[in-house]
Amino acid sequence: MLSEYEHSDDYSDINIKNCLQELIIFLIRHKHRKNNEYIQSIDMTDTLMQEAAKYIRNNYMKELFLETVASYVNISPTYFSKKFKSSTGFGYKEYLINVRIQAASDMLIETNESISEIALKCGFNDSDYFGNAFKRAKGISPLKYRKTNKY
Repeated sequence: MLSEYEHSDDYSDINIKNCLQELIIFLIRHKHRKNNEYIQSIDMTDTLMQEAAKYIRNNYMKELFLETVASYVNISPTYFSKKFKSSTGFGYKEYLINVRIQAASDMLIETNESISEIALKCGFNDSDYFGNAFKRAKGISPLKYRKTNKY
C-alpha cells in the first residue's frame, strides 16, 4: 500500500482500498482460525504472488482466468492456485470477486452509471450474478448500497 501511495496514479486510491480490504478480511479470518493453524502458510513477501495480485487488481475488469494469471507469473495453474491461496489467504476466484466488488462499490458511489453498466465494467458478465455476489460481500444490494452511501 505504501508503494502504491508513493507512486500514485489514477487507480491508486482504488488499489489502496482493495489492499486495505484484503488486510481486514485476512485479520478477521485469522481471528477465527483455531490454534493459529493458518499462520504458518502465509507469505506475502513472495514476489510472484505479489505480482499476481497486482496483475489481478490491474486487470479485474477483463475476463480473467486463473490460467492467464498463472501464465503471467510463469508457473503452472495448479501450483499457482495452491501458492496464491497459501500466500494471500484467498482462493483465486474469491480474490478476483473481492477486487471486482470493491471497484464496483467505489463506482456506485462516485458515478451515476447504471448498476448493469458498473457490473460489466467491473468484469461481471451477468448483472444478476453481480447483484448476488455484491449482496454476499456487502450484506445489501448494489442499489441500497448506492442510496446509503451516495453523498
